[in-house]
Amino acid sequence: MKRAVLLFFVISLGFMLLARYQAEDPEPVEEKPIVEDKKPDSEEPNRLFVIEKTDSFELEFGTDWKVSPNGNKEAAIEGRGPGSIEEGNGVLVVKEAETTTLFSWPADEGQETIKYVEWKDDTHVYVIVGLSQGTVTKGGSLYELNVETGDTKEVVILDDPKEEVVLVNVEKGTYTLHTYKDDNFMNGSTEEIPLP
Repeated sequence: MKRAVLLFFVISLGFMLLARYQAEDPEPVEEKPIVEDKKPDSEEPNRLFVIEKTDSFELEFGTDWKVSPNGNKEAAIEGRGPGSIEEGNGVLVVKEAETTTLFSWPADEGQETIKYVEWKDDTHVYVIVGLSQGTVTKGGSLYELNVETGDTKEVVILDDPKEEVVLVNVEKGTYTLHTYKDDNFMNGSTEEIPLP
């Protein structure tokens, strides 16, 4: 009996100490200020495309040439046939006077390639990059490329395989997004969205 009373006393004392400890105000915790990641003043340019300069280049299996607004440059896609609808890797070809610059999507970026080009202004083009194999999907993600420096800006990056940018309308300031409604990529709809 003495043991039971002693055990009861020890347990009661433990609960009282625990209750008292929990009732006391905890010591204030010094909050550390939130430090935001700062970007360097001069950001490294984002260059996603492999660039090669050449003195001469003739299209063999490419799209028609698209002329820049000022008429000084031309752009086409080589390697995917007229309309850029054939399977394979496309290379963006930009000609200015005697110089030709070739822009290609890096081979280590999976099975993606350049599929579409449209002039934004005299130094920038919109480029759609999508799957190089298969003829079901026609588009991909949208980039803006400075053809003089190679600097690249991500405009519309799509992670859902059922969505693809298929067209850019610079005059309207829009792009066309195609969305497949089924898993067989048979039925879909398009919507015109303002460029960001």
